[in-house]
Amino acid sequence: MLSNVLQVLFNMSDIAVVGRFSGPIALGAVGSTATLVTLFTGFLIGLGSGINALVARFLGAGSREETQRTVHTALALSLIFGAVLLLLGELTAVPLLKLLGTKEELIDGATIYLRIYFLGMPLWWTGGVIVYLAMFAIGMIHLKKSRTYSMLPREPKEEVNDK
Repeated sequence: MLSNVLQVLFNMSDIAVVGRFSGPIALGAVGSTATLVTLFTGFLIGLGSGINALVARFLGAGSREETQRTVHTALALSLIFGAVLLLLGELTAVPLLKLLGTKEELIDGATIYLRIYFLGMPLWWTGGVIVYLAMFAIGMIHLKKSRTYSMLPREPKEEVNDK
């Protein structure tokens, strides 16, 4: 959920900067890409959540090898997905914008913005997965240290006999 909020703030900041320093056509062009940007962010959030679920499953099962394989596969796949989205996005930017009903006077500016956005897809997706894995790792470290609300097994307590 925090990722969604950050993405909305990112898009709002783009719109604010463009609105401040450019005209209404440029503002409309950037704003018309918000649906696609949110869509791709949602895909990334779903991918990160799925990866975290698999990593948690393998960690819980005590399978270090499967955990490592999952992390490495996730990083490779996110880079590949990002590259595929880059290629598809560059090729389909105009048809996607027309499909969304973008006004004709906004198409040129929106296409430029969207193509720049797609250029960052491989690193954005890989970086997003790294951030998800890092947040998961920090959470696991915290749980391991506190064990207060943890579902991890607790250390056995020593019994004290007062006899």
